[in-house]
Amino acid sequence: MKAPVDVIMGNLDEFRSEAVLRIVERMRGVTVRRVRSTNHLIGKRLARAVADAVLTPSHPGVSEDGVALSGRAQYVQATLV
Repeated sequence: MKAPVDVIMGNLDEFRSEAVLRIVERMRGVTVRRVRSTNHLIGKRLARAVADAVLTPSHPGVSEDGVALSGRAQYVQATLV
C-alpha cells in the first residue's frame, strides 16, 4: 500500500470477521482501531474515533515523508470528552 489505511470498528460489531482482521492487521500501512463498547452503528464513540483518524495530521504508522512503517494493529479506546 502506498497510502495509509485506517480500519475503524466497534468491538461489538456484528459484521466483523476476526480471521479477516488478523490478515488486515499484518498489512504494512494499515492500522486497525477497535473502539470499545460500540457496534456497527455509528454512535458518539465511533464517530469520535473516525473524526480523530481524519483530523490527525500524521498517521501513527507513517514517517514524515509518508512511507508506511508498520502494519501492527493499534487498539484505541475512544472516550467521550
